[in-house]
Amino acid sequence: MLTVEDLGDVLPDRTTRVSTRHSTENGALTIDASLGLKETVGGKLVELERLYLDQVLRENKRKIINSAAHAGISRRTLQRKMSNYQLDKAQYKQE
Repeated sequence: MLTVEDLGDVLPDRTTRVSTRHSTENGALTIDASLGLKETVGGKLVELERLYLDQVLRENKRKIINSAAHAGISRRTLQRKMSNYQLDKAQYKQE
């Protein structure tokens, strides 16, 4: 199971406030809508996706088709993302 602690620096610090025009109801995340999406999100979304796929592959014991179904993507999309994120199927064989 992927927890908030597993994400480490991927998620913004909940105590950090940015000048805001939009926020969540509980105020945990604030967004400066004057910035571009790339500047706001940066590499955080990419890292979150990589961590998610890594966890899904571990939970499905490296079975590509099962992992793809679990993630709600096609087998080919998962293989492409694994290549992009350098997630080698062989690394899960030792686990």
